[in-house]
Amino acid sequence: MDDGTFNENLSGYELSRDWFDWCFEHSDEIRPTHTALYFFAIEHCNRLGWKEKFGFPTQMAMDAIGVKNWRTYSSAFEDIVNWGFFKVYKRSKNQYSATVIGIVKNTKATTRALTKAMQKHLQKQSSSIAVIDKPYNKETNKQYIAKNDFDFESSLIGIGVEKSVASDWMTVRGQKKASNTKTAFNGLIKQIELSGLSANECITIAVERSWMGFKAQWIINENNGNTGFKNKNNSGGGYESPANSDIFCGLKRD
Repeated sequence: MDDGTFNENLSGYELSRDWFDWCFEHSDEIRPTHTALYFFAIEHCNRLGWKEKFGFPTQMAMDAIGVKNWRTYSSAFEDIVNWGFFKVYKRSKNQYSATVIGIVKNTKATTRALTKAMQKHLQKQSSSIAVIDKPYNKETNKQYIAKNDFDFESSLIGIGVEKSVASDWMTVRGQKKASNTKTAFNGLIKQIELSGLSANECITIAVERSWMGFKAQWIINENNGNTGFKNKNNSGGGYESPANSDIFCGLKRD
């Protein structure tokens, strides 16, 4: 378009991406002033509705990017024109008139070099973080992996358990060496649903009784006057205390 109307082919994201692709390939030529001036032009064009042609007053641009010297500004402006990112339609004749320019979508730059460099940087960054957080022993390593894979306490809070209650239960579970896995948590959810109680009520009961787990049947047994749950492996046919049980939410612990 050459009539100064809306340019539907421009978007800030694509212009930014093209610019930095080009900059990476020409790092010996680029200066901070170039980037500041180019992105102010994009901002100005955006505010004008992405016009094909728009006035770009020199003094306004210099003030916006903090450049005091006209030669510095002029040099950066001409560089951007020569690199193919600005198209000049009409140059200003004095300080009272504006240069009319258009922003050009420059497709000369390739993305391969910058993309490859960014991937390499991310790999180095990831490696650096791994070294910083590297556990000193196998036990710490297990705790580190478990913590990053699934947060049992936060998940309890997420289903409506009060923060203090969740914290207390984590202490009980820690003392009894219960595993805080997602599988165990999913089993807990099922037992809470079977109990007919709220999640906070169930976990509060578990804390009060020092249970490392929770089964709906335990509540039923208590209401019937029993102190535990039926152990299928108990040849005597009696009840076993849930506080000392190796069963958590219907799942055997290793």
